[in-house]
Amino acid sequence: MATRAESQLRRDSYLVINIDEAQHLFADKTANEIQVILNGLKDLMKRPGWPVLPIYSGLPELLDYANENEQLTSLIEPITYDDIA
Repeated sequence: MATRAESQLRRDSYLVINIDEAQHLFADKTANEIQVILNGLKDLMKRPGWPVLPIYSGLPELLDYANENEQLTSLIEPITYDDIA
């Protein structure tokens, strides 16, 4: 996470962060870039002394990306909702 963003989150005592439409993080990325992003999301949750609970929301394809990283998959609990009429 960028130093500026991390400083703001710590200052405001945020322990939960929501990333809406998170599937867009992966748009137009190479396989290597996707792995870097997935590792960063995993590391965010495993920081000693200041772990962050992220909430990733988006389209079902988001879970396909998350499942590409076994360690991240073991840390998340997917929740799906039926289509809204």
